Amino acid sequence: MRVLALVLLLGTLPAAAQTVRIYVTNSAGDSIHVIDPATQKVVQTIGPIEAAHGIDFSPDGKRVYVSNEADSTLDVFDRPSGKRIAKVKLSGHPNNIATTKDGGRVVVGIADDPGALDVIDTTELSVAKTIPVNGRLHNVYVTQDSKYVITGSIPNKVITVIDLDKETITHVDLQKKTYTVMTFDQIRQQMENAKREMEKKQAEHPAPATASVARRRAALSLIIGPSP
Repeated sequence: MRVLALVLLLGTLPAAAQTVRIYVTNSAGDSIHVIDPATQKVVQTIGPIEAAHGIDFSPDGKRVYVSNEADSTLDVFDRPSGKRIAKVKLSGHPNNIATTKDGGRVVVGIADDPGALDVIDTTELSVAKTIPVNGRLHNVYVTQDSKYVITGSIPNKVITVIDLDKETITHVDLQKKTYTVMTFDQIRQQMENAKREMEKKQAEHPAPATASVARRRAALSLIIGPSP
């Protein structure tokens, strides 16, 4: 079966099948409409799911993966029945998603500061790792060999290339026209240092934390864990 997810993302399933369906995420509503383009009618409604955003499919066409902005989860549905299989809690507010070509992982761009990429194991249906990046993420793409994730931060004007096998991150700064390569551990340490510095300043100059500072502190804690 070949499936097209329109409006927010295009996804395709094996092209050998005959049926074509259009998946519309209705991000301002609480459902996903499945449309038969031949009849131009809704033939299935998936939900309830409020504020659905990114959508992709397992390579065998059996599952539908959807980022849920309202609950900060990756919702997993059985495609034929439309029934929800699981809700995977994410490290923050999700944006778009992509499935690796081997079907083993779904990557989710996290749109909260300081930015992260959640990697979901599709067998365990849990977050296998949260990779810190430079800035809030929007679109995410996986290369055909399933080795690299390409993503970017619009506010920071940075393109990020993540090597899932070697666990390295390349940040390309479009403003400075420079790039840096770091391991997951190195960037995690960098963010831990930033968290400690934030906590030190707060201790030296006590003041009610603003909402943005509170969100950033919470996001850092989710990505790197609490300070020892």
